Amino acid sequence: MKAQSTSIPRAVDLDFTKLQVEDFEGFVDYGALISSVSIGDSPYISGTLTTVNPTQTLIGSAPFLVPIFSKRSLQSRVRLLDGETVGLGGLISESVQMVDDKVPGLGDMPVVGRLFRSEASQKIKFNLVIFCTVRIIEPDGKLTFPDDESNPEYAQAGSAEMMPSVP
Repeated sequence: MKAQSTSIPRAVDLDFTKLQVEDFEGFVDYGALISSVSIGDSPYISGTLTTVNPTQTLIGSAPFLVPIFSKRSLQSRVRLLDGETVGLGGLISESVQMVDDKVPGLGDMPVVGRLFRSEASQKIKFNLVIFCTVRIIEPDGKLTFPDDESNPEYAQAGSAEMMPSVP
Protein backbone atom coordinates (compact mmCIF):
# COMPACT_ATOMS: atom_id res chain seq x y z
CA MET A 1 0.00 0.00 0.00
CA LYS A 2 1.23 3.48 -0.82
CA ALA A 3 -0.21 6.71 0.63
CA GLN A 4 0.09 10.12 -0.99
CA SER A 5 -1.02 13.56 0.13
CA THR A 6 -3.37 15.59 -2.05
CA SER A 7 -4.14 19.27 -2.59
CA ILE A 8 -7.03 18.86 -0.15
CA PRO A 9 -5.48 19.30 3.33
CA ARG A 10 -7.42 16.53 5.08
CA ALA A 11 -7.37 14.01 2.20
CA VAL A 12 -5.01 11.12 1.44
CA ASP A 13 -4.86 8.97 -1.68
CA LEU A 14 -4.32 5.27 -0.87
CA ASP A 15 -3.00 3.06 -3.63
CA PHE A 16 -3.39 -0.69 -3.06
CA THR A 17 -1.36 -2.01 -5.99
CA LYS A 18 0.00 -5.40 -4.97
CA LEU A 19 -2.19 -6.61 -2.14
CA GLN A 20 -1.83 -10.39 -2.44
CA VAL A 21 -3.04 -13.28 -0.33
CA GLU A 22 -1.56 -16.75 -0.74
CA ASP A 23 -3.34 -19.76 0.73
CA PHE A 24 -1.96 -23.25 1.17
CA GLU A 25 -4.43 -25.66 -0.46
CA GLY A 26 -2.72 -28.96 0.31
CA PHE A 27 -0.49 -31.45 -1.47
CA VAL A 28 -0.79 -33.37 -4.74
CA ASP A 29 0.98 -36.74 -4.79
CA TYR A 30 2.75 -37.30 -8.12
CA GLY A 31 4.53 -40.36 -6.74
CA ALA A 32 4.34 -43.94 -7.95
CA LEU A 33 3.91 -47.40 -6.53
CA ILE A 34 6.98 -49.63 -6.75
CA SER A 35 6.19 -53.19 -7.70
CA SER A 36 8.00 -56.27 -8.89
CA VAL A 37 6.64 -58.30 -11.80
CA SER A 38 7.61 -61.96 -11.91
CA ILE A 39 6.72 -64.58 -14.49
CA GLY A 40 6.94 -68.10 -13.24
CA ASP A 41 9.79 -68.40 -10.73
CA SER A 42 12.12 -65.68 -12.05
CA PRO A 43 11.59 -61.99 -11.19
CA TYR A 44 13.29 -60.71 -14.36
CA ILE A 45 12.78 -62.06 -17.86
CA SER A 46 14.62 -60.78 -20.88
CA GLY A 47 13.63 -61.61 -24.42
CA THR A 48 10.29 -63.12 -25.44
CA LEU A 49 7.62 -63.84 -22.83
CA THR A 50 6.36 -67.38 -23.05
CA THR A 51 4.37 -67.67 -19.79
CA VAL A 52 0.89 -66.14 -19.79
CA ASN A 53 0.27 -65.49 -16.04
CA PRO A 54 2.60 -62.80 -14.62
CA THR A 55 2.33 -61.93 -10.89
CA GLN A 56 2.85 -58.45 -9.50
CA THR A 57 4.16 -57.85 -5.96
CA LEU A 58 3.88 -54.44 -4.31
CA ILE A 59 7.24 -53.45 -2.80
CA GLY A 60 6.47 -49.93 -1.62
CA SER A 61 5.68 -46.43 -2.74
CA ALA A 62 7.70 -43.41 -3.78
CA PRO A 63 5.69 -40.35 -2.75
CA PHE A 64 6.41 -37.10 -4.51
CA LEU A 65 4.33 -34.47 -2.70
CA VAL A 66 4.00 -31.08 -4.40
CA PRO A 67 2.44 -28.22 -2.42
CA ILE A 68 -0.44 -26.35 -4.05
CA PHE A 69 -0.98 -22.64 -3.34
CA SER A 70 -3.71 -20.32 -4.53
CA LYS A 71 -3.06 -16.62 -4.99
CA ARG A 72 -5.63 -13.86 -4.87
CA SER A 73 -4.84 -10.22 -5.43
CA LEU A 74 -6.54 -6.87 -5.13
CA GLN A 75 -5.84 -3.55 -6.80
CA SER A 76 -7.63 -0.34 -5.90
CA ARG A 77 -7.10 3.39 -5.43
CA VAL A 78 -9.21 5.43 -3.01
CA ARG A 79 -9.22 8.96 -1.58
CA LEU A 80 -10.08 9.27 2.10
CA LEU A 81 -10.38 12.16 4.51
CA ASP A 82 -8.65 12.03 7.90
CA GLY A 83 -10.50 9.62 10.18
CA GLU A 84 -12.45 7.83 7.42
CA THR A 85 -12.41 4.06 7.02
CA VAL A 86 -12.56 2.05 3.81
CA GLY A 87 -13.42 -1.62 3.50
CA LEU A 88 -11.85 -3.54 0.61
CA GLY A 89 -13.40 -6.88 -0.26
CA GLY A 90 -13.73 -9.32 -3.09
CA LEU A 91 -10.91 -11.69 -2.16
CA ILE A 92 -13.21 -14.70 -2.34
CA SER A 93 -12.14 -18.32 -2.34
CA GLU A 94 -14.36 -21.36 -2.60
CA SER A 95 -13.67 -25.01 -1.92
CA VAL A 96 -15.66 -28.23 -1.97
CA GLN A 97 -15.44 -30.55 1.01
CA MET A 98 -16.44 -34.18 0.58
CA VAL A 99 -17.98 -35.84 3.65
CA ASP A 100 -18.27 -39.63 3.87
CA ASP A 101 -20.09 -40.87 6.95
CA LYS A 102 -20.80 -44.47 7.91
CA VAL A 103 -21.70 -46.68 10.84
CA PRO A 104 -18.53 -48.57 11.84
CA GLY A 105 -18.66 -52.20 10.75
CA LEU A 106 -22.13 -52.05 9.15
CA GLY A 107 -21.09 -49.43 6.57
CA ASP A 108 -18.32 -51.75 5.28
CA MET A 109 -20.62 -54.65 4.38
CA PRO A 110 -20.79 -55.31 0.60
CA VAL A 111 -24.48 -54.94 -0.28
CA VAL A 112 -26.34 -53.89 2.84
CA GLY A 113 -23.59 -51.40 3.75
CA ARG A 114 -25.09 -48.74 1.43
CA LEU A 115 -27.96 -48.39 3.91
CA PHE A 116 -25.50 -47.42 6.64
CA ARG A 117 -23.39 -44.91 4.65
CA SER A 118 -23.93 -41.37 3.48
CA GLU A 119 -21.89 -39.23 1.12
CA ALA A 120 -22.27 -35.50 0.72
CA SER A 121 -20.38 -32.53 -0.63
CA GLN A 122 -20.35 -29.13 0.99
CA LYS A 123 -19.25 -25.84 -0.55
CA ILE A 124 -17.18 -23.62 1.73
CA LYS A 125 -16.77 -19.97 0.78
CA PHE A 126 -14.28 -17.54 2.33
CA ASN A 127 -14.41 -13.78 1.83
CA LEU A 128 -11.56 -11.60 3.06
CA VAL A 129 -12.41 -7.97 3.81
CA ILE A 130 -9.66 -5.51 4.74
CA PHE A 131 -10.46 -2.32 6.66
CA CYS A 132 -8.12 0.67 6.61
CA THR A 133 -8.56 3.88 8.63
CA VAL A 134 -6.55 6.98 7.68
CA ARG A 135 -5.10 9.20 10.41
CA ILE A 136 -2.73 12.03 9.50
CA ILE A 137 -0.01 12.52 12.12
CA GLU A 138 2.85 14.96 12.61
CA PRO A 139 6.50 13.79 12.79
CA ASP A 140 6.37 14.12 16.58
CA GLY A 141 3.37 11.76 16.84
CA LYS A 142 0.58 14.31 17.37
CA LEU A 143 -2.58 14.14 15.31
CA THR A 144 -2.74 16.84 12.65
CA PHE A 145 -6.53 17.08 13.01
CA PRO A 146 -7.25 16.12 16.66
CA ASP A 147 -11.00 16.77 16.58
CA ASP A 148 -11.89 13.08 16.89
CA GLU A 149 -12.68 13.02 20.61
CA SER A 150 -15.49 10.46 20.15
CA ASN A 151 -12.97 7.70 19.39
CA PRO A 152 -11.22 6.58 22.62
CA GLU A 153 -8.34 5.08 20.61
CA TYR A 154 -7.19 8.57 19.64
CA ALA A 155 -8.44 10.57 22.63
CA GLN A 156 -5.63 9.63 25.04
CA ALA A 157 -6.43 11.38 28.33
CA GLY A 158 -7.49 14.55 26.58
CA SER A 159 -4.30 14.63 24.52
CA ALA A 160 -4.24 14.43 20.75
CA GLU A 161 -1.10 12.26 20.62
CA MET A 162 -1.13 8.81 19.08
CA MET A 163 2.38 7.95 20.27
CA PRO A 164 4.89 9.52 22.65
CA SER A 165 6.58 12.67 21.42
CA VAL A 166 10.17 12.47 20.32
CA PRO A 167 12.36 14.77 22.54
